[in-house]
Amino acid sequence: VVAFRGTQEIEDILTDISAFKRFKKELSGKIHSGFYQAFLDIYPQLEKCLSIYKAKRQPVIFTGHSLGGALALLAAKWWYDFGGIVARVVTFGCPRVFVKDSARFYDLNSLTFRYEASGDVIPHLPLLLMGYAHVGSCIYLSDHKILQHTWFLRRLFGLAVLARTQGKKHSIKNYISILNDEQKETVKLHKPIFLSLVFLLCSCS
Repeated sequence: VVAFRGTQEIEDILTDISAFKRFKKELSGKIHSGFYQAFLDIYPQLEKCLSIYKAKRQPVIFTGHSLGGALALLAAKWWYDFGGIVARVVTFGCPRVFVKDSARFYDLNSLTFRYEASGDVIPHLPLLLMGYAHVGSCIYLSDHKILQHTWFLRRLFGLAVLARTQGKKHSIKNYISILNDEQKETVKLHKPIFLSLVFLLCSCS
């Protein structure tokens, strides 16, 4: 499992996203330039760590929270294009990374699951109006329930709680709390999520 920790303060996350408004044509498509630069910063270490798994043809799970989710998506795509085997991509509170046209050619949609908690604003950034789009399947967490393919308006309503929660809905601890309450249902969805949560929790300490 390769886990990427996200930015810890929501103010920093909003600053990071707003600071990079341009996209960059890399990794077989147009992607958020700020996220791509962050990926380049970790690329040498990532390549070194994963080289042994490519030789053994061993599947790898990529996971991340917040900006770490963006890195997980880019790392998984690079690993797949590099000839590696991707077992699963699981993100929590992940922002949009790919420009809409490029998102259509993301090869790992069937293996990618993104968790979005009610009231978490980060998955709605960068804005659709800027041309960005999500990839993979959304699993929406609302009122301690796990829902798939939820109506957009219901997700939008969840953003109304952002002001009074001061960004707490975005924390990895909030995601873990909701998923712990629905543990049995989560197991039915896909087991690798528990490995993802364990690694993310350890990386936050």
